[in-house]
Amino acid sequence: MAATFPNEGRDTSVRRRDLRVALVNPEFDAPSETFIRAHSDHLAGEVFFFSGAPWFLDLRNAPPLPVHNRRLREWARAACRQVFGAEAPARPRVLAAESVAFVTALRDNAVDVVLAEFGPTAVGVLPACVRARVPLVVHFHGFDASRQTTLDEYRVGYRAVFEYASTIVVVSRAMEGALEALGAPREKLLLNPYGPLETFFGVEPDPVSRTILAVGRFVGKKGPLHTLRAFSRVAERHPGVRLVMAGDGPLLGQARELTHELGLRDRVAFRGPVSHEQVLQLMAEATIFAQHSRADELGDCEGTPVAILEAHAAGLPVVSTRHGGIPEAVIDGATGMLVDEGDEEGMARALDCLLADPALGRRMGLAGRVHVKENYSIERHISLLDRALAEAAGRA
Repeated sequence: MAATFPNEGRDTSVRRRDLRVALVNPEFDAPSETFIRAHSDHLAGEVFFFSGAPWFLDLRNAPPLPVHNRRLREWARAACRQVFGAEAPARPRVLAAESVAFVTALRDNAVDVVLAEFGPTAVGVLPACVRARVPLVVHFHGFDASRQTTLDEYRVGYRAVFEYASTIVVVSRAMEGALEALGAPREKLLLNPYGPLETFFGVEPDPVSRTILAVGRFVGKKGPLHTLRAFSRVAERHPGVRLVMAGDGPLLGQARELTHELGLRDRVAFRGPVSHEQVLQLMAEATIFAQHSRADELGDCEGTPVAILEAHAAGLPVVSTRHGGIPEAVIDGATGMLVDEGDEEGMARALDCLLADPALGRRMGLAGRVHVKENYSIERHISLLDRALAEAAGRA
């Protein structure tokens, strides 16, 4: 477990010092999770940042704690029975010493409310929240509301979280429906999609560069191989067009191999992991943003992809899929073009249309910028989250 105490290195002069928030995230500094960094940096209260895998509970196949931790083991089991009821396993995977430490940290720092990033994290911290009598707000993001293995593993835990949590934050209407189907009370659900940082609104894309940009992890639900195959069709008709792909992930090797197989080595550039400043530059050099989001083999789905919101804020037209929260972020025919998941030919036709008519792409990009500014601002996202945290703590 790592903890950073309150708002280190940040200006807190305008923060609500009467509200103390414990923000819990499974990873210390995941580079692709810009929304969590925004929470850490911009929430109104004093933010105590906790991270680390101990907050995950595997409710089925966990080893027993060492004998010398008998008292802690008994505490952990009692806490899980209190939270999860009769379905609690006999040997929950709770790192009891760290659970006790978290309860102590909540109390010693007079934390008013816990914000758990991702559903499984909420399951992990729930016994400590109950023990410390601290309210909980849980923020779902994507896989945690869609991946079947996750839903199976945390079925019992999610029910307990839904009952205890004051607010359940979702980032798309599709996610809202999925969690309601799992038993989340409608009155606790808060639809609150992310927003891009203000710096993206200052980008001016290059309408004549004929560069298609894709930014995101190379994982199944981002569809990088679909994007490559769609681009190969476009490349045949537009000799001067190139594709730039930024990001890292398990499918990067396959993407490079596919590029070679398609004869596109001179037309596709892989930039690897990129910083915020590099993304801004890449968007300024691009003409179109493309992302073929889809449900992967395990059912893992997007929420509302931040990169798509950033691209629209930067004035780029977006070609993507009817998936997750994308149809809310990209207005088909007005701010971009959407195709069905897996429709590579349809994606190629959409890209071809925008490449053939740069003026259309420019109009769509500007309309996308207005749409995101009005409906997806980071200020709005943080304001709604601040209000949910304050209400949970009884400070609204």
